[in-house]
Amino acid sequence: MNTRDRLYMPPLEKYDVYGRFPWKIALHLLLLALITCEIVVVLNKGAMYSLDQYRLWNLLFQDNDTDGAAPSLINSYNLFSTGALRSYVRQMVDRYYDVNDYTLAEYEYFWEGGLKQPPLLEVEFLDSGRDSQFLLSRADLGPLGQPDLQAFLEEVRQFTLTFRLKHHLPEKMHFFSTCYEWVITQTYDFSSRGAINVAMDCNRKRCKHSLSGFFTGYIWLSLTVAALALICFGITWGHLVRRAIIVAKLKGQDSSAENSWEALDVLTKLKFFNFWVIVALLGNLCQLFGALSTLMDDMFLKTSETLLGFGCFFAWVTAVGYLQHNSVAYTIISTLKRALPVTIPFVVGMMPIFMAYAFLGTALFWPTGYMQDIMISMVTLFALLNGDSVYMFSSAMAGVYFFIGQLYFFTFLVFFIW
Repeated sequence: MNTRDRLYMPPLEKYDVYGRFPWKIALHLLLLALITCEIVVVLNKGAMYSLDQYRLWNLLFQDNDTDGAAPSLINSYNLFSTGALRSYVRQMVDRYYDVNDYTLAEYEYFWEGGLKQPPLLEVEFLDSGRDSQFLLSRADLGPLGQPDLQAFLEEVRQFTLTFRLKHHLPEKMHFFSTCYEWVITQTYDFSSRGAINVAMDCNRKRCKHSLSGFFTGYIWLSLTVAALALICFGITWGHLVRRAIIVAKLKGQDSSAENSWEALDVLTKLKFFNFWVIVALLGNLCQLFGALSTLMDDMFLKTSETLLGFGCFFAWVTAVGYLQHNSVAYTIISTLKRALPVTIPFVVGMMPIFMAYAFLGTALFWPTGYMQDIMISMVTLFALLNGDSVYMFSSAMAGVYFFIGQLYFFTFLVFFIW
């Protein structure tokens, strides 16, 4: 095999020409299959459980009128008076202390000194450095129960109310864990000095020592994914080192494995890191740490899900890179290589006009509720580009400024659709 083929020939083409078995591709396909199984079998099962719990917490600790059959979650609620605020918080505290009266499953409390762990109220004042914490109970709502609640709110930017519960699952369900800790946080935002917007967020993590059996809990799957990710990372890095040694030899420099990499200049090193190498290395790191994080206690599952999600994403994208020798299978990448140099300058040229419409829309049409800030304005304009809710947006804009609204609406569509 000549030097050029060692440096640049794709693995499948090396197999066709030199009969060299593509072990790297075989290991990657095995890793791809296993991490996909982990997403489908483990994370999907956990996602269905978590979504049902989200619906439950949304009903109990957010919007009491939520329909249990609703496919989406309502994660915000508005309060418009001190009486409504005090009543709402009291109801949330009561529901926490009697949570099992409102649920089908049984939930456990965290205990402190023989008492249920009380909800935690954390207050962020307008003056920095004045944050305070309070423990609430049925009889004591802290500063939210004081007679002059209005004076307290005048000094507050926002406050949060946190509830912690524990949920044990039957071992026969064959979940990855038999126990989950739920942290339900309500954020009461008064920064706009109008209504108090209550937003709910839920975090979950495994209880300590709650992993299921080696096979029933799919622990073996996480360990195998971590091992394969580490091996693939080592193979890719070893390939870079071997390429560095070859280049160092061609330049007449020290060709030892320890010194060849350091002997190369920065531009030469960067040439080794093409798109596919970067994607493969990032994917292996996400797969390795994502798989290991599933085996750790006291780690929020959102971290594991994010790492494994990106790890699976990069694994599938990397698989396309092994098709370079087949021009038909590689058509999508070849098309992008030719199209991007043309389309990117066009997009760059149109972005100032798009941003102009976004800022103008925020300034003029914020009363519609569809353009109250820049990000939401951009989302609304993107929806218009795709023909979504065209009549609704047009009517809302016309309701604020009839002539300017219609002019804004039609000129935007002419620029970006026609």
